[in-house]
Amino acid sequence: MKLAVLILKDDNKLDELLTVLSKENYRRVTVLNSNSYETEKGKKNSKQINIFASIRYMVEFYNDESKTIFIPTTIDKIEELKEIIKGFVKKEEYTFFSIDISDLEGSIVE
Repeated sequence: MKLAVLILKDDNKLDELLTVLSKENYRRVTVLNSNSYETEKGKKNSKQINIFASIRYMVEFYNDESKTIFIPTTIDKIEELKEIIKGFVKKEEYTFFSIDISDLEGSIVE
């Protein structure tokens, strides 16, 4: 299993992208509003910074209007997923990476 992570700078095409992902049988997609590292760092009493905020900082995504999208998928579907995303979003408007997930438990992953 893989967890694909897509960080969109702008959510202009989000609804359209989610519709296509659904038609292509990508299920259990999660979309989160994401704050930038700078915003998180500036919050009072904030002792910990969200890992995805720090990833956005590393890839120079400072826009607080961005979305972080998690897409559980299989290894053989990663390239297909990349092509779907490339068809909707300009290269400079997103960051995409995947994380290997080898230890899953629970009924919602089946």
